[in-house]
Amino acid sequence: ERRAVRAEGLLCFLNRSQCNLKRQQFKASKRDADQAIAIDPDSMKALFRRGMSSLGLGEWQLANKDLEKCYLASNKTNKIALKGLKQAREKCKEIDMKEREIFKGAFVEATNKNDNDNDKDKDNKEEEEEEEER
Repeated sequence: ERRAVRAEGLLCFLNRSQCNLKRQQFKASKRDADQAIAIDPDSMKALFRRGMSSLGLGEWQLANKDLEKCYLASNKTNKIALKGLKQAREKCKEIDMKEREIFKGAFVEATNKNDNDNDKDKDNKEEEEEEEER
């Protein structure tokens, strides 16, 4: 009887997640998918729905993780999961490139500051040595 209740609960959360997904209520859809995953962590439907909801919410890394798992579990036949996976990966790449550009600028700025500080230290050391020689 306990299994039947869990199975019914799983179906309810999966169905409601799908309904919310269709209505583009991504937060509610993800919440229901999370509940379904809590009942059955191996539910590919729940992972797929959470992945698609995460896409809608702009949570690219979670979408990538969930959709990749679904796609691989389907023996690479789930074309919708693949399409979402490609979209999530592309967004992750874009974010990575932007972060690299931002940090590259910060790194160059920090390197230049260190070089300037090193030059000042070198100049000060040379001045001290000249004074000692006098």
